[in-house]
Amino acid sequence: MKTVIGIDFGTDSVRALVVDAATGYEIASHVHFYSRWAKGWYCDPSTNLWRQHPLDYIEDWSCYQRSLKLADPEITSSVVGD
Repeated sequence: MKTVIGIDFGTDSVRALVVDAATGYEIASHVHFYSRWAKGWYCDPSTNLWRQHPLDYIEDWSCYQRSLKLADPEITSSVVGD
């Protein structure tokens, strides 16, 4: 089996997805909400202002590792792309 990992940095969270490369079957996933976003920093709905802090991307990269921990150890050794 060959697996790939996708990472999506969205407006309020980062998501990681481990997928079987041949079938598209979802093996594991993890979502983590940005801590600054949860505190209401850098966003103001009244003025339609939505921003992220660069540290959100760096600090929340752990989502990648967390998605791998949810997958079987055999599967994590089969990652061919991320």
